[in-house]
Amino acid sequence: MELAPDILPPPLPDELLVIRNPVSANSHRAHRQITDLQERFPFSSIDVYPTLHDDELSSSENHQANQQRVLDLLQERTNPNQPQARRLWLVIATGDGTIRDIGEALLGADEAIRDVPILPLAGGNGNDLSSMVHGFWGKRRPAQQMGQACIKPVHPLEWTFQQPDGSTKTRYAQSYGSVGELVAKTAKEIDDVRGHSKLVHLVHEKVLGAKALVTATRTTVEERGSKHETVELIFSNGPRMAKFLRWDQKLHDPQFMRTEVIQNDRLHLAASGIKMMLAKHRSTPVPDGNMVRFQTLTDTWVQLDGEATPLAAHSTVTVRRSPLSLNIVHLK
Repeated sequence: MELAPDILPPPLPDELLVIRNPVSANSHRAHRQITDLQERFPFSSIDVYPTLHDDELSSSENHQANQQRVLDLLQERTNPNQPQARRLWLVIATGDGTIRDIGEALLGADEAIRDVPILPLAGGNGNDLSSMVHGFWGKRRPAQQMGQACIKPVHPLEWTFQQPDGSTKTRYAQSYGSVGELVAKTAKEIDDVRGHSKLVHLVHEKVLGAKALVTATRTTVEERGSKHETVELIFSNGPRMAKFLRWDQKLHDPQFMRTEVIQNDRLHLAASGIKMMLAKHRSTPVPDGNMVRFQTLTDTWVQLDGEATPLAAHSTVTVRRSPLSLNIVHLK
């Protein structure tokens, strides 16, 4: 049953704070979705803010500036001494990397800010989180699915990196992360072709994916006193990774999943890719409350929700399901 434009179901908010990346893939779709929300529902306010892109700043500095800006905007709209009763939703119309950055900032904020529900729209390339929580039609036409909206807590994957110099950094991945060259370097190279047409971008994805299957080298890791070589060590918080890889895992399962690509000859890598697309690749659930810890013995890469960075040899990596959660709006 279609809802009349002037009727708001009980779960819907009064205000939307929208963060939109105007230069990401599918930004045009996100713009249409935001306009549709404005036209169909009488929210008291919908404030849209573009993400910051300062060419004079480094990528890391831009990430930090965007994180702080979102925290400041939410701080203006929430009262730490008074629950906001879900009057405000944070709409993130960007790619998975920016969603991860913003979620990471919220996890370190006070409870009033952390409790603000997040509605992720498909405003990037992979759009894994919005696909998992909204389904096909919810991702494409969120305004038409708002009558089915519900808010569920999602515990991201918490990644702690202890560098060879002893320094420690904690990052989060809403959907998935991996260590190795196969996915991470491909994601980095795909990210470098932003700004091209959709067709050119799609062709680049296929070419770079095939190139990775041929050129990926192994990473040596040590875990529980045992050393082994791996092409890619993958941890998934949900059933989907990089737009087309799938596992038999739900976003709300009490554990996360681990899978690994070991052989690096072309035949085995191709077989592994096909198995992951069909959700048939062997994966192991990590029991609730447990963690995985290993050390990299060679220089390699790490990627979190499709955002890749180098990882130095002799780094100790700890992965666990975060005890903290974010309130994610689901439309399916």
